[in-house]
Amino acid sequence: MAGGEPGQAAARAALTGIVRSVAKEVRSGGTANLIYVADAGVADLAAPLRFFLSGRSAYVDGQVVEVGAPPAPTSGQVDWECPLAEQVAVVTGAARGIGAQVARVLARDGAPVVCVDMASAGDALARVANDIGGSAQHVDVTSADAGGRILEHATCAMAGWTSSCAKRASQGISCSPTPTPIGGARCLTSPALSPADERKPIVRQRNP
Repeated sequence: MAGGEPGQAAARAALTGIVRSVAKEVRSGGTANLIYVADAGVADLAAPLRFFLSGRSAYVDGQVVEVGAPPAPTSGQVDWECPLAEQVAVVTGAARGIGAQVARVLARDGAPVVCVDMASAGDALARVANDIGGSAQHVDVTSADAGGRILEHATCAMAGWTSSCAKRASQGISCSPTPTPIGGARCLTSPALSPADERKPIVRQRNP
């Protein structure tokens, strides 16, 4: 290797080792992470910095992140409060546990969320979807047609979603989703569905 590359490699290895050692020893909720930034990536440093300095990284520790040149130019301003406003999220197992928490985090960050679980999840799934302003769908994800049904439901839900972050911001309303996800609809609780009904999205559209 030519030039200063051996020295750079040694310094990087030393920094990585130090940060990971500190991460193991730090207490009281503290974390230690390391960001390497290429010259071409300086303009994109804000995103990882905001993440590591926010509560969203509370359980991220001892990680090394490299920031380089973006694969494509970015256009427009980044909405740091609702970074997922232009994305649709589908969460399986969303009725309880980790799935429910993942759905809440995605909704907090502005994504319209489709909450998916078994028909037996009934009440629990509807509660989560209503709490985050999402859409609920009962699907057995192991079935052969699960992917197509979820995609169809998500497409239908997104087409009618009126509580986008942009609209809420224009009205001076908080970015947090409201319990009126699709044209003022609320998710229905259907604890016992027939096989035919189980194939229908668990939402009621408001008449135009």
